[in-house]
Amino acid sequence: HLVNNINFSYPAFLWGLFLIIIPILIHLFNFRRYKKVYFSNVSFLESVKEQTKFASRLKHLLVLLSRVFIIIFLVLAFSQPYISKQQIVKKKKSVAIYVDNSFSMRAQPQKGTQLDVALMAAKKTADAFPDDMSFTIITNDGTEQNLSKSELRDALQKIDFSPTPLSLSDVISNFISTKTNTDLFVISDFQKNFTNLQNLPKDTTQEIYFIPLNNQNVNNLSIDSCWVENPVNTPDEAVDLHFSISNFSKNTTTTIPVKLFINDSLKAITKVHFKKKTQAQGIFHFLNPNTKEVLGKIQITDYPISFDNELLFAYPLKNKFHILAYSPNTDGYIDNFFKNNPNFIYQLRNLTNPDYTDIDNFDFLIVNGFKILPDGITQVIKQFLSKGKNVLFIPAFDGETNSYNQLFSTFHLAKFTQANETPIQIGKIEAKADIFKKVFKTVDKNTKMPFVNKYFNIQATGINNGKIYLKTETNIAIFSETQFDKGHFFVLNAPDTKDNEAFFTSPIFAPLLYNLSTISSNTEELYYKAGENNYITVIPNNDNKTNADEMIHITSGNSKNDFIPYQQNYGNQIRLTISNSDIKNQGFYFVKLKKQLLKTVAFNFMRKESRMSFRTKTELSDYLTKNHYKNYHILDNNIQTLTQTVTIQNKGKELWRWLLLIALIFLSFEILLLRFWK
Repeated sequence: HLVNNINFSYPAFLWGLFLIIIPILIHLFNFRRYKKVYFSNVSFLESVKEQTKFASRLKHLLVLLSRVFIIIFLVLAFSQPYISKQQIVKKKKSVAIYVDNSFSMRAQPQKGTQLDVALMAAKKTADAFPDDMSFTIITNDGTEQNLSKSELRDALQKIDFSPTPLSLSDVISNFISTKTNTDLFVISDFQKNFTNLQNLPKDTTQEIYFIPLNNQNVNNLSIDSCWVENPVNTPDEAVDLHFSISNFSKNTTTTIPVKLFINDSLKAITKVHFKKKTQAQGIFHFLNPNTKEVLGKIQITDYPISFDNELLFAYPLKNKFHILAYSPNTDGYIDNFFKNNPNFIYQLRNLTNPDYTDIDNFDFLIVNGFKILPDGITQVIKQFLSKGKNVLFIPAFDGETNSYNQLFSTFHLAKFTQANETPIQIGKIEAKADIFKKVFKTVDKNTKMPFVNKYFNIQATGINNGKIYLKTETNIAIFSETQFDKGHFFVLNAPDTKDNEAFFTSPIFAPLLYNLSTISSNTEELYYKAGENNYITVIPNNDNKTNADEMIHITSGNSKNDFIPYQQNYGNQIRLTISNSDIKNQGFYFVKLKKQLLKTVAFNFMRKESRMSFRTKTELSDYLTKNHYKNYHILDNNIQTLTQTVTIQNKGKELWRWLLLIALIFLSFEILLLRFWK
């Protein structure tokens, strides 16, 4: 069976075997001229003639054979025969080719992109195999199997850039788990973010071939993120929008313009300066439009890597805020503030109506004036804080401190010690804090501060790690805050009673309470990342409850992507699960129930591909050799000779060196015959 296992890389050279006719013809037709020699002794001449004729024929025959074998073995050597390892072990009828189509392949080191080069390399690789071979094409978007060579070429033409990058270890692990008796060719730029060599699987019998493309240093700028200092969810509100840009180029000193678009209109332009930095930050100042939502875009100009040149964001705007108060007091200063303010929808509940079922509909929670806290209030507060909302707690002056302190211990707050009726003036205000935004322009020594007549002292050695915004002249905390989970828990030590009228009617309290009610902790994500698992919470209107036939849809801005996400009901809220395959493209997506728009969300491409740093062929080879990866090979990426390279690499035992050596042996033998055989 050995003869059946022999193949030739260049079988056309076998036509050269006909060259053996030349030495045969030369030896058959000897055109030498004979010279007459006269001898006196004829018997001596006959003896010499007989001896010379036999030796001459033997010599000529050996020279003929030498020349014939020289030609045969030279021709065989040039045809490069080999014993196929695929046939020796088990004939393989399938080949897998992975084409990296991530965004980093947009780089243009030569004419066309790296993806164009990779597709050509895939075609050249396929050309190295017989026409009856079955092919599998793997990309970041999926796998196509059992393709003929012509079907493979058609599939390659359809490959486009993918926003979902895979790691090298994931590509190989998935291949090993699903394929047997198949070799894998990996064609990639081997970006360092993609090439996690330390996770490569070793335990495999398949042959893995790396074809690294030639890379050049590519300059790239990337808008990484954006955020706001404070939640700004009302129309005509001033916004400070921060953003961060990374510079992945050798040019460390550069200035670039950055544009801000709000609802498709150019809102502002600023400049960012990189000076010996790889990252710079900027800020936009603008006013919210008088709309229901803000759809924003931060944009730069950078070529050729352009997928990270834009960052989309979205957040809703509210004209009215829903306030929920649990309080036995129906005529306090806080109640009057909300009842008389058209910006709020206020609902007061007392001990006889502690309904907790619809609390997710509210933006702000107030627990005010209970002597003993009602059952379940701790869980309600936790639920509010877990949603990133704020809670304000105000005690009753004759309340049970043990009941209060039990609540405080849950949220790691300093405890109340005793009620105090000694009037004292507010002495210190953290005027620059977010909750005092637009309350004070300046606070000087001549500013008249209000008095509080009744309040609770706080344990001096408490464990409150939060902030104190109002203090008395004797450093007693009157108004403080601590963060718990995603929200903020505020404590006002002064009870809502007429005894503290000076405080509750002062210019400090009304704007302070307004800011507390409208501020949030950015529970609304400004944007999500496409290609990842995401969770979105929506609250349908009461007249649009879902049922089995009315599911929430998510639709892209161009309406090309419309799907129903996995949905879970939590009271009046619906949690949507967006899998990594549901949304892969950047854009604004609309969450709808029937014709009702519940929310608009922004999805951006992941920034994993922004850093243009690559593994070289030498780095890959050194790592594989050092760590004893026996079944991994590095191939030359020269497109012109790639088919030949793959063919040679795919062979088993090569024979051309041995054939060339045999030809040289016969040549040496001929030289020795002609020189020493007289």
